Amino acid sequence: MPKVYFAYDHAGFALKNALMEHVRTLGYDIEDLGASALDPKDDYPDFVTLLAKRVVAEPNTRGIIVGGSGQGEAMCANRISGIRAAVFYGPRRVTAALDALPAAAWQSDAELGSWRLEVPLPPAQVKTSPRRRLPALIADLFFDRRTSLALAVIGARLLVGVPCDLSAEIGAAWKAQAARLGRRAVILGFANDYVGYVIPGMYYDTSHYEARLSFNGPDMDRYLTAVVARAFERVGRPVRTGP
Repeated sequence: MPKVYFAYDHAGFALKNALMEHVRTLGYDIEDLGASALDPKDDYPDFVTLLAKRVVAEPNTRGIIVGGSGQGEAMCANRISGIRAAVFYGPRRVTAALDALPAAAWQSDAELGSWRLEVPLPPAQVKTSPRRRLPALIADLFFDRRTSLALAVIGARLLVGVPCDLSAEIGAAWKAQAARLGRRAVILGFANDYVGYVIPGMYYDTSHYEARLSFNGPDMDRYLTAVVARAFERVGRPVRTGP
């Protein structure tokens, strides 16, 4: 059986032990490539790149990467020639998930709506190091100062298309806000545009991969959250339909 390497950063640290133990019980030889300790400041490219290089160099090996969204991790691994990394979110097929929905979910009378919000962006801030940035006049030459958000309502569900790779921490706060309005939010990244990573401001001045690709400054998370909050309030609570 092939050997399986594991790599992860702080976002995957809590899950990795259970995954490794499960793979070990299946009879695979496993090796842990880190992180060796939980460190909120570590950065997944350090571990993912090592795993990808080991898999390429050693025939009959595989790799499992445990992270946050998985998108950045897969892109990082795929930069190594010979690697084909794919993102996996769970064992269920889409059709199986649909089959599991209760009959009440397939109502013939549901609230529908869609909106596109034009959003002006803060001045671009392209980093040359954690604490150094290009002047805004130069950075703005590379980026538009406007983007858009897309919202769609299907019954109580609220689909939010964002033009970025959004931090899971911010996404969770948005979902909680939608829940207070009686809606279930589904956040879709990379929608219609791409303005980089949007991360909590506390991480902006770190050397994390996501921080280096955050192009609109440390207040972008608060700014975009405020825009989304106003949009959610305008959408409002679900409208009761049907009998």
